[in-house]
Amino acid sequence: MAFIPDEAEDRFHELTPSAERLYIYLCRTRNHQTERSFASVDTCAAKYGWKRATKFKAQKELIDKGWIQKTNDGWMLLVGDFSPVNKSKKIDSESEILDLQSKNIDEKSKNIDEKSKKLDSYNKELTSLINQPINQQKKKNNSDELFQKEKIPSGKIKTQEPKGTRIPEDLQLTDAHRAYLSKINPHRDPVELFEAFHDHWLQSAKPTAVKVDWMAAWRSWCRIDIEKNGLAIAKPKRSLNGQRTTGATHSTDNGARGDLGSTENGATSNGNGINQSVSSADLRIQERNKKFRVNLHLE
Repeated sequence: MAFIPDEAEDRFHELTPSAERLYIYLCRTRNHQTERSFASVDTCAAKYGWKRATKFKAQKELIDKGWIQKTNDGWMLLVGDFSPVNKSKKIDSESEILDLQSKNIDEKSKNIDEKSKKLDSYNKELTSLINQPINQQKKKNNSDELFQKEKIPSGKIKTQEPKGTRIPEDLQLTDAHRAYLSKINPHRDPVELFEAFHDHWLQSAKPTAVKVDWMAAWRSWCRIDIEKNGLAIAKPKRSLNGQRTTGATHSTDNGARGDLGSTENGATSNGNGINQSVSSADLRIQERNKKFRVNLHLE
C-alpha cells in the first residue's frame, strides 16, 4: 500500500483531478531508499486512459505549483514528509484507534456480563420459588388473604345469599306439618291440604316455585287457606251404635249445658235447646274466623 503524506492529502484541493492522480501514482512508485520515483508519466497516462494533452497538462501543473521536481534519477516529491517518523505517527494513530475500539468492546462485554449476572440471579429466585414446599406457599397465600381482608371494611364484606330450591318430589307430610295446621286450624284435614300444597308447587313453572324454606312455605299456605275458606268446621262422627254425633259441646240459651254428642233419637235435654245451641255455635265460629283473619293480617 502506497504511503501518502498527510500534508499532501490536506492540499489535494489545490490540484485538478488529473494532477492529483499523477501525484498519487508517483507516491506509489517512490523508492524509499533513494526517495525518488522512477515511474514514467506515459505509464500513468496509459493506466488512466489519458490523452497526450492531459498527460502534459498534469505534469506541468505539478511542476509549476511546486509539487514535483525533475532530476536525473527520477521525480522528487516535494509536498509531504516521507520520513519513517511520519509513518510511525500514522501507525501510532491507527493503534490508538484500535485501542479505543478494544476499550469499547471491553465496556460492551462488561455490560453483557452484568446483564447475565442479573439474569442468573433472577433464574435462581425463580427456581427457589418453584422448589419451595407447597405448605409454605399455602401459608404465604393465607397470610396474603388475611392481609387483604384487613384492608376491606367489615361493613362492605359481601355475604353469599342462600339459594332456593324447588319442592322435592318425595316430600312427605311430617309431624311438624300436622302440628302447625292443628294449631291454627284444628279441624282442617292435613292430608288433603298437604296434597294440594305439594301438587301446586310441583307443577308450577313460575320463579316463585323456588323457595329457600319449604316449611315456611307450608305455614304460609295454611294461613292463605284460612283466608280463602275460613276455619274448618268439625265433621260429624258416628258413635259405636251407628248414630251421628257432632263431637262438640255448646251451651243453651237458658245457661244449661247440653251435650251435642247426644244421639238423634232425642237423648238431649230438649229439641229446642239443641237447635238453639247449634245456631249459637255457628255464630261463635264465624266471629272466631273474623278475629283470626284480623290477627292474620296483623302478623
